[in-house]
Amino acid sequence: MTMETLILVSLCVGAAAGVRLRVFVLFPLIFLGLVVVTAWGLAQNQTVWSIIVMNFVGSACLQLGYLAGMVPGFLVVTARQSRRERPQPVRPLLHRQPL
Repeated sequence: MTMETLILVSLCVGAAAGVRLRVFVLFPLIFLGLVVVTAWGLAQNQTVWSIIVMNFVGSACLQLGYLAGMVPGFLVVTARQSRRERPQPVRPLLHRQPL
C-alpha cells in the first residue's frame, strides 16, 4: 500500500464516518486502521519506522476526513437554527379603520 493510497482511503473513510456517525466511532475506527495498516506493513516486509509513519499518517487522515465530513452537516444545522431564531419582518398596516 503506497502512502498516497493510504491517505486517500483514510480521508474517504473518515469523511463517510463524519457524515453518518457520531464522534465515538472515531476511536474504534482508528484502532481498526492501526491493526490493518500494521498487518499490511508486516505482510509487505516494511521496516518498523515505515509502519509507524503509516499508522500516524493513516490515523491523522481519518481524523481530518471525519472533520471534513462533519462540516457540511454542521453548517446546515446552523443555517436552520439561525433561520428559525431570526424574527420575520412585520408589515405595517396600510389602512387603519377609524374607531
